[in-house]
Amino acid sequence: MPKHYEYNNARCRLISLWSSRVLPIGLLTVILSMLPFTILAAPGGTTPASTIDPSSGRTPTLLDDFEDLSGWTVAVSNGARLEIAQDTGRNGRAMRLDFESVDGASWLIARKTFHLRLPDNYAFHLFAKGNTPAVDFEFKLVDAKQNVWWYKQRERKFSDDWQQITVKKRHLSFAWGPGGALEEVTTIELAIVPGGAAKGSVWIDELTMEEREPAHAYSQNPTIGASTTAEGYTPEGILNPDHSTHGWHSGTLAESQWLSLDFLRPHEYGGLVIDWHPDDYAVNYEVQASNDGDAWDTIYTVRDGNGRRDYLYLPEAESRYLRLNLQRSSRSQGYGISRIQVQSYEF
Repeated sequence: MPKHYEYNNARCRLISLWSSRVLPIGLLTVILSMLPFTILAAPGGTTPASTIDPSSGRTPTLLDDFEDLSGWTVAVSNGARLEIAQDTGRNGRAMRLDFESVDGASWLIARKTFHLRLPDNYAFHLFAKGNTPAVDFEFKLVDAKQNVWWYKQRERKFSDDWQQITVKKRHLSFAWGPGGALEEVTTIELAIVPGGAAKGSVWIDELTMEEREPAHAYSQNPTIGASTTAEGYTPEGILNPDHSTHGWHSGTLAESQWLSLDFLRPHEYGGLVIDWHPDDYAVNYEVQASNDGDAWDTIYTVRDGNGRRDYLYLPEAESRYLRLNLQRSSRSQGYGISRIQVQSYEF
């Protein structure tokens, strides 16, 4: 059933912005001793991030704020050139990678020793921007045995504005090495693979790592709210897979309505399947996400929908709250939804 969907490429910027501050060495030592994972040998100048990432409720550990570039080294293929420079960052300074490649076999790596003991589940975050043609960007973790795990973004087009890159544990795949579980990291590498002759610059700032809740199936019951509800058509049953309820129907006086889900904690999901009322469905609507219930990001937009069943693909989405912002109905008699299925991130 053809529809015209507009997917917001900004996706789900559900991770809040954090900043760092310098702490007295005594307080810093106490904080490091209480971290949920062990830093075997923190790099010079490392301080813990000061704000809590809403995806986990824990404080991300600042691995490098790039105020000091000591420890970063380069490795390149024959004929390629890579220079590390300091430049203006999101907050303070950033690392700028100036590169030039000669052919499709060129690769360029910036690396630094960190020595991290990894928790059961984790995510790395960094901010990046660039002035470069599309290139493959690789984030690599190396252990003491020279095992390499990587996350590859093929033909990434870096924006002129700072964008966050998140690398979750499940994003990493084994690349090469003698084998074994990834438990400790001795080196982090940032690689640029242009795929041809190219020249450009990539800026990197605020490299952090956060411990996350163990990956497991969602077992809680979300709470559901709505802007208005017609008598006898409350929204509580729309997540029930056996269709034992009438579903939800909004009031009819206002064209603009909303329906929201509270997962009770940050939750990863990959999409939605919405079954609409046969006559009263949304022609225009937005899917919005929030971590606090106040600030909302639009992550999917539907225009000229024709009802029945909608399949909405939301890759890498994560939030505590999810909302349907219903803007135009099929016949100005409100909106009806018989069932919503929240799909896992594998959707």
